[in-house]
Amino acid sequence: MQTAAVLPADVDAVVSSDATEIERDQAEALLADIDADYLVLITGNEADLDRIPLNDQLTADHAHQFGLAFHELLHILKTAISGIGDLIETSVESEYHEQVHDLINLIEDGAIESEAIHGDNFSDNAGIRLELTRRLHSQTPEDLLADKCLKYSFWDAVTGYLYDRASSRLAQSTACSTRRIHESSS
Repeated sequence: MQTAAVLPADVDAVVSSDATEIERDQAEALLADIDADYLVLITGNEADLDRIPLNDQLTADHAHQFGLAFHELLHILKTAISGIGDLIETSVESEYHEQVHDLINLIEDGAIESEAIHGDNFSDNAGIRLELTRRLHSQTPEDLLADKCLKYSFWDAVTGYLYDRASSRLAQSTACSTRRIHESSS
């Protein structure tokens, strides 16, 4: 698991997902005693301490995994996962399924994270962990090697731009919210 994913609690869905490298017998064993509609899968990879303002690996990993799990749970709570999947399947030509899914996911990500950061139902801690997670998964100019030329497909460029745009707006709004909290407590 590279980052995180929400999947239907179904053997075929888990085995066929690009997010997993799970074989059928592993999926069957995993799902044997699970009574749920969805699985939330989270990476066990270490968080990159150079990208976030934490210097303790265990704390960074915990914050990262919490942020990923929270984000994926927001998809379950706030979006129509199966309905959207069915709609894409029946209304979009199969060659465009992935692109339409990516666009919908980008829109959902912005909406659910904005609600989590600004909504009354969530703590400041939730927003901070989402921001840390976003920092870990956003590409910065420092990530690009000066002596290497990277080529992006048109689709990668469009979705990358939209994701970065959403990230920067959420980062700005998180900074404003944090500043207001500090000002009101002074």
